[in-house]
Amino acid sequence: MLGKGQNLKAAEIGLLATLGIMKITTLRKPVVGIFSSGNELVDPFSQSVEKGKIRDSNKAMLTAMLEATNTCTVTDLGKMEDSEDAVQKHFSKLLATESVDIIVTTGGVSMGDLDLIKPYLHKHGKILFGRLNMKPGKPTTFAKLGNKCLVFALPGNPTSAYVTARMFLPLAISCVSGDTP
Repeated sequence: MLGKGQNLKAAEIGLLATLGIMKITTLRKPVVGIFSSGNELVDPFSQSVEKGKIRDSNKAMLTAMLEATNTCTVTDLGKMEDSEDAVQKHFSKLLATESVDIIVTTGGVSMGDLDLIKPYLHKHGKILFGRLNMKPGKPTTFAKLGNKCLVFALPGNPTSAYVTARMFLPLAISCVSGDTP
């Protein structure tokens, strides 16, 4: 039996076709926007990396991870510099366009002077949790901005970003899409 909020896969689509049902109401896949934070980041496919810089591997990794699930649409939101002005502009632009359902950030969420994402979320949104009692991934922050936009601010360390993304993003995407676990 097909019901409200159910994901349509090959078998369900085949059943609908068998019954001659050609029109149904559907919801779009949630849009997950990913951006990285850090003055030290360079394009992951750069031929050379200057001293003091690192490749932005997190965005490529998270994009591949999420696209493989086929449960959401992933969009690249670029890179953000480590300044209060850049954080304000980046988030304000995203909220004004309402183009994403979930924002995933990497970096800028720990406790250093240039870790500015968590203070922004505290001031302009509602932090649902701001630290985890686990390693890797301790500084992971989850917040809500505006009426519906969820934000997962993941650590910049690639292993931490990977582990926390695997733990939290599938459930969040499922909930946003209407599929209650």
